[in-house]
Amino acid sequence: MKCATWPLCEWRNAKAFEQQLHCGMTTEETRLIAERHGSHSFRRAQDEFGWATHAVNEGRTVFWLRFENGLLVRMQQGTEHGLTGMSAAPIRDLCSGAFIGAVRIRISGTARWSNARVSVDGSDVTQLRGAQSMSATVTLDAGTHRVMISKAGLTPVESLFVIGRSDSGDRTLQLK
Repeated sequence: MKCATWPLCEWRNAKAFEQQLHCGMTTEETRLIAERHGSHSFRRAQDEFGWATHAVNEGRTVFWLRFENGLLVRMQQGTEHGLTGMSAAPIRDLCSGAFIGAVRIRISGTARWSNARVSVDGSDVTQLRGAQSMSATVTLDAGTHRVMISKAGLTPVESLFVIGRSDSGDRTLQLK
């Protein structure tokens, strides 16, 4: 059922739908779960990215899905903004749990970095915390990102990360 203000609304059951997706589901199982959560738009995808085989959406929320040999292996959620804009989360490999086109940056340092601010592209996102060894983790999607760690009395540490659409896994940033 579409909301009264479509396309201004998001699919209120999107999270529940996403949580039920898993590696190896058939297209029919996926379609039935989408319908159970209120979307009747499961279809073959005409995808500009070239990786998705199917899509399902409701309101401004869309899921792109990749089936190989009839079994679900990858998904990505997106949100429409206006008539031409779209924001998308990183692609998730449902079989390995890895994000594709997204990299986790594990930041660690000594106790002197306790409560240091971590910012990504100019926005504060977290702080370094811990007992003796300070740490924080941020996830960066595809693109070029500037990560800065700062604390009063210490020289800020800035690092540039270039993440490709096919990159995944972890990288480390060790503070001295």
